[in-house]
Amino acid sequence: MTRIKLMAVAIASLALAACGKGDSTGPATAESGTIVLLNDSSTPIVAVNFSGCDDDSWGPNRLAEAETLAPGALRNWTVEAGCYDLRASTGSRAATWLDRDVPAGGALQLAVPAGVDAMVAQSPGTSGVRVDLKTR
Repeated sequence: MTRIKLMAVAIASLALAACGKGDSTGPATAESGTIVLLNDSSTPIVAVNFSGCDDDSWGPNRLAEAETLAPGALRNWTVEAGCYDLRASTGSRAATWLDRDVPAGGALQLAVPAGVDAMVAQSPGTSGVRVDLKTR
């Protein structure tokens, strides 16, 4: 059911992205694609980070200040086509996706899993430890 729901939402979001609505960075072009994220969990997502596969850090939170991704909600971003690592965080747990391709003119569709237990526990930052760095 999640896969069907994600596909329906992705199709709708691609239609919106093509006309410049529904994302924060403008319409998709031939050199860009769309990242589509569905929160299929029962917990709000408080941070979404993504960066190029070769980058060492996760990059900034792509949600606006005080923005969350509510359970069942969808968000999309228009990005340059290429390879990305992504992380969606509840604050205490995170879902991660590594080495995912965003196709030119297409979409990378992801869903945060329904079970919070399926997500990896995040360790809080301690003195001298950078939590923004990717670990593989």
